[in-house]
Amino acid sequence: MGKREYMVAKCPSCKQYFAAALSKKPSCPRCGEKLNLQHLQKNVVGSWKTAAKLVQSKQAEKTGEKYNAMGMDTKTEKLESVIQSLRGSKVVSVQDIVRNAEKVGLAKDWVLKRLDYMESEGMLVRRRGGVEFTYL
Repeated sequence: MGKREYMVAKCPSCKQYFAAALSKKPSCPRCGEKLNLQHLQKNVVGSWKTAAKLVQSKQAEKTGEKYNAMGMDTKTEKLESVIQSLRGSKVVSVQDIVRNAEKVGLAKDWVLKRLDYMESEGMLVRRRGGVEFTYL
């Protein structure tokens, strides 16, 4: 029995990268579009783990995000990077946090909920129209 191969390709319909077992009749796992294997530009790899990392790498490249061998940054890691970049003053404006977080692809509602959570956990204190971080 031969070694199973996997492909990484970009769906022409939804424009997202995906990994799948190399087969005769693939379909996009994201949008369900039936794909013609012969018309796909694909990378063929020998393991599912390699295929998954390649998808993450290509998605990160496409969106301009950071990617390393450990994978893409999580939303929380992105928010922490934003907060670190704003740490020049003791009190950081919530508007500055939201504005910079949106630039890296985070939704305003999620950021505000995360700040509420951080306050409830004692990671920050709200002061004079901004927040002061206690853990960074």
